[in-house]
Amino acid sequence: FSSLQLAGTISSTSNFSISTLLDVSGTFSASVGTATFTSSSLLSGTANLYNVTINGTSLQLTTSSVLGIANAFTISAGTLNVTATLPNTVNFNGLVAQNINAITYDNLILSNGSIKTASGNITVNADFTLSAATTFVAGSYTHSILRHWVNNGTFSSSTGTVQFTGINNANITGTTTFNILTINKSSVNNTVSLLNNVTAATVNMTEGKMLTGLNS
Repeated sequence: FSSLQLAGTISSTSNFSISTLLDVSGTFSASVGTATFTSSSLLSGTANLYNVTINGTSLQLTTSSVLGIANAFTISAGTLNVTATLPNTVNFNGLVAQNINAITYDNLILSNGSIKTASGNITVNADFTLSAATTFVAGSYTHSILRHWVNNGTFSSSTGTVQFTGINNANITGTTTFNILTINKSSVNNTVSLLNNVTAATVNMTEGKMLTGLNS
């Protein structure tokens, strides 16, 4: 397709490709198959896909769009553009184990159970959310969170680092055990607030403040 506009309740079990626009104003879900985005493509609305491949110039997520990925996310050529139109979300929502691509996201959600494993350094420009019954394996990488950390699942810190950076004040929600926790915000006045107890083998205070409140 050049453009595919979906206004009703649609399901798919086929491979298909989009070169310009996937516009979902209704409900769209794919249980198998691969959606390939070629050229310079846009996603509008919420698309819960199975396999997703970018093989072109870019896939731009438009304002309030959600890209759901139930299996594999492959970038053969081009990039995922999450900065041009904000906010937007990528939701790795598979029932099977998934690898989380080492790229930049706006909002990143890991959901629907199973184990999600980092493939490299991950940057989240807005909120990172780990949903209930879902496990995130951080590996030996450095993950950068620019706003809130919401942990309702199981975080396996491995030997990795989670650093809070950027200009936004941030919250850490959910009892979490970090290996290395680094606070490196943009200024001394930026804060990271603990809304639950946190455990860390190492805490690096580089720039900004940590507010513990009643937590520790």
